[in-house]
Amino acid sequence: MFVFIPSECYSQFRKDCNIHFDENKIHYNYNLDFFLNKLKTDSFTLSQDRKQIPSFIKGKLDCLLGDMANKGEDWQQTDVIFDETLPLHLLQFFLINKSNDVFIIVYRNGGIGEYTVILMMHLTDKGVIIDHQKNVDDAWYSDSFFTGTTIQELTEHLTRKND
Repeated sequence: MFVFIPSECYSQFRKDCNIHFDENKIHYNYNLDFFLNKLKTDSFTLSQDRKQIPSFIKGKLDCLLGDMANKGEDWQQTDVIFDETLPLHLLQFFLINKSNDVFIIVYRNGGIGEYTVILMMHLTDKGVIIDHQKNVDDAWYSDSFFTGTTIQELTEHLTRKND
């Protein structure tokens, strides 16, 4: 299996945000089953408003991604005209489960070619908690051309990716 990770997507996760990305687990989808099982069995809340991102994960997201636009807002969709005042990403939606230990965000990334990034994080209160931010115990991400807007569409997309 070949996984295409655009350099911008790959490099955006290299900031020091106290999140460890196990590239081997991600590349071979070793931890994708955990997230798929959660999507299929847990109850999630879906939102398309970045202002609704829970405070216990917002700091980590801001560190990883910077500002993000909501649908209908201007964002840096292309690299032809660069406006450093615009966010680099457009939120499609995010999910948080009832126990607040799984956070999933789906967003558009602009540049040479616009694509979607799916980032899933298993959150924990273990370890040193800084600024009331939950720690990330495990994470999985992928780029794709996913355009869905529902939990069911995301689950079906990830199930096909895992087969």
